Amino acid sequence: MRKNQAQAIAPADRWTKMQMLFGGLAALAILVDGYDSQLIALCLPAIARDWHIDKSAFAGVLALGTVGVACGAALAGIALDRIGRRLSLIATLSIVAIGSISVSQASNLITFGVARFVVGAGIGGALAAATTCLAEFTPPHRRSAMVSFGILCMPLGGVCASTSCAALLDTFGWRTMFVIGGVGPALLVVVLALVFPETPAFLSGQANRREELERVMARTGAGAWAVDVGAKKAGRAKLSELFNAAYRRDTILIWIALFGTLCTTYLAVSWIPSLFASAHGSFKQSSAALAANGIGAIIGAAATVLIVQWFGTRKPILFIGLTGAAGLLVLSIMFSVGASTPMLFALLAITSVAVGSTQSLLYVVVSQIYPSEMRGTGVGFGMAIGRVGAVSAAFIGGWALHLGGQAFFVIDAAMLLITTVAGFLVGRQALHSKR
Repeated sequence: MRKNQAQAIAPADRWTKMQMLFGGLAALAILVDGYDSQLIALCLPAIARDWHIDKSAFAGVLALGTVGVACGAALAGIALDRIGRRLSLIATLSIVAIGSISVSQASNLITFGVARFVVGAGIGGALAAATTCLAEFTPPHRRSAMVSFGILCMPLGGVCASTSCAALLDTFGWRTMFVIGGVGPALLVVVLALVFPETPAFLSGQANRREELERVMARTGAGAWAVDVGAKKAGRAKLSELFNAAYRRDTILIWIALFGTLCTTYLAVSWIPSLFASAHGSFKQSSAALAANGIGAIIGAAATVLIVQWFGTRKPILFIGLTGAAGLLVLSIMFSVGASTPMLFALLAITSVAVGSTQSLLYVVVSQIYPSEMRGTGVGFGMAIGRVGAVSAAFIGGWALHLGGQAFFVIDAAMLLITTVAGFLVGRQALHSKR
């Protein structure tokens, strides 16, 4: 379809209800990630009690799940640019559904670990596919905000998991919770298969799918922005293309930034409860610390939806990232001098706002860097590198924890500082769109 034909279908910046609907469906796929991540943490004590083994025995299989996320994101990145966004999203969510139900049937650590790897691979792929769909079903002046909204669904998914477990776990058991965790994605797969179209950006690189492109453009009311008129033939994207002269610098910088932001996030999620438990001798304190961190992350992700519209991404990454690093340094001092628990929780919530917002901003940036014919590969591998950072947090956090609370927060601050500098230096940033 030519550019003037696309313009005749709809104004260039029109954002229709159908586009919002498809963006919302893609965002639900991201919510699945947050739900599953929190679900396993909430069910772990019940599983350990049921199998009469210590929770520490699950460390390896839980790490295997995160490795699965990284592998799934990388493989889905390639699939997105070869077989399309729609089919990739449906396939990866199907894997999540099958894997989660398989977890509910696990009887030992081996079957549990294999099932967790499968779930992780599906989640990693679904996250990459959904983020790409969010970007391509939204007009440019709303794209950054919509991707930010999608990332907000991760912590919201955690809230859904916490709520459902509080209501159902004691009564129905952990196996039922994972069945629910599989039924949800399965139902979403059915909806997507019935109503979700391929994105016009991908179809514009498919010479044999012109009629389908015209139908999707008419159905969604999408304007010229939805069609990449300069797109190469889809299905030819390779990892090496991310490192050609035009994209090498941005690829390296965004990989460093995504590695750093996920490492920073998982240092907090994985180790702060242990840090507070050892310092205060109370599991109640450690749970409250994790809750404060989670609340801050939700606020930070929600704030990003507005921030990117008013200021774009470059300046907010610098300001928010430096603020978060400074907050972590202050937190390290307050922790070492034995500040009151309410003060420590307040500082933790404030810094987690910055960390959550920085992570959301970087997801927006990675969705902006690459053209449509290589966007899936770029987003997928970027998210895979981020999950490598999450795995690294297990080793970095264990080492930092032995050095004490003050050193732990200093190391976390240093990681956020590296993230901030790399993210700020990325050349292709989202611009502000507030009119």
